[in-house]
Amino acid sequence: MSNRERLAQVAETESGARHTADMPGNAGSLVEKYLAPFRRILDQRAGTQQFEDNAVGFAWCGAFAHWCCRAAGFDLPLQPQEQSPTFALVSAWRQWAVLGDGASWFAPEDFSPQRGDLVVYRHLSHPLRDDCHLGVVVGISPSGKTLYSAEGNVVFGRYGEGRRTQIKRRRRHGQRVMGFIRLHEN
Repeated sequence: MSNRERLAQVAETESGARHTADMPGNAGSLVEKYLAPFRRILDQRAGTQQFEDNAVGFAWCGAFAHWCCRAAGFDLPLQPQEQSPTFALVSAWRQWAVLGDGASWFAPEDFSPQRGDLVVYRHLSHPLRDDCHLGVVVGISPSGKTLYSAEGNVVFGRYGEGRRTQIKRRRRHGQRVMGFIRLHEN
């Protein structure tokens, strides 16, 4: 079995468990395993000790993907290069893949994703907000028009009162898909 297939299986299992940020601010015991590896680097970068506090959280879709990749056997550091952002940030994933060192970046119109590829979304929360989100492709509809992606930090609740892991069904084409990342096999 390839590492990418293993990645899809790990992400499906993790998302199916619906781990939830059980504290305000994207933190809590159920998501700490995703956040913990990045705390020391974030404190060093910010020149603070605020991230030592497990009650302090941060957007964790990238941290979730990193945890899944490591669990699937990909040997990823916490940050692609010493002075770059950590893999907790979606922008670090994209920059790393564009450089082609360990992964490759693909524009959505030029690529047919497979299980175990990563998908980068934009503008999920608001069409004008420059937000990015990351998921692991766990399925593609027979028509190729729909992706199923395992994601962390997914907003739920009628009024957006929480965040959790979840498998999401999203359109494959359109302005919300920024691109895809294919990890190189170890």
